[in-house]
Amino acid sequence: RDMSNLEKSKVTVVVTTKNRPIALASLLGSLVCQSLPQFEVSIALNGPRSWDTYLSKLVMALEMRQVRVKIHSCFEMTFAELHEHMTSNAQTEYICRLDDDHIPTPNYLQNLLDVVEGEEQIGAAGGIVLHPEFPGHEFSQEDFLAALDTAKKRGILNTILQLKRHPTNRILEVPDLYSTFIARK
Repeated sequence: RDMSNLEKSKVTVVVTTKNRPIALASLLGSLVCQSLPQFEVSIALNGPRSWDTYLSKLVMALEMRQVRVKIHSCFEMTFAELHEHMTSNAQTEYICRLDDDHIPTPNYLQNLLDVVEGEEQIGAAGGIVLHPEFPGHEFSQEDFLAALDTAKKRGILNTILQLKRHPTNRILEVPDLYSTFIARK
C-alpha cells in the first residue's frame, strides 16, 4: 500500500520473535485495536518458524489502519543485537518495545505516549500487559505496587531476574514490569 502521504508516526513498536507465530498473532491482533491513530511496527524474525501465512492477514489489517509494518529476517543475531538493530533503525521519536507474547490493552500505546510527552523529564514509561496463554489474567494495583516495593528493597535488576517467569511455564505471579516500555529515541 502507498503510505507516503501519511503524517510521520511518533512511535515504532519493536518486536522480536523466535518460532512463536501464534503468540505473535495475538500481539498483532491487539495492535490492530490500538487507539493511537498512527504508529509503525517493526518485527524481527529470529527463527525459521517465526512466520506463518495467517500473520500476513494481520499485517494487512494493520496496513488498512495506515500502520506501517516492516518485517526483518535476522536469524544470525542474538536478541540483544536484534533489539539494538531494530531500535537504531527506527525512524520515529519514540520506541515501544513489546514481547511477542504480550497483549496490550487498546489504549496502551496512547497512554504510554501521553505519559512521556506530558513531562519533559520523563524519558521512558512502562506498563502491565497480559499474556495470551492466560487471557483475562490481570494484575491488581496492589500486585503492581507490591512488586515495585519489592524492587525498591532488593534492587530493580535483581527483582526482575527473580520475578520474571515465562508464561508458558506458569502464570506470572507479578506484573511483567520490565519487558515492555516506551522510550525517547
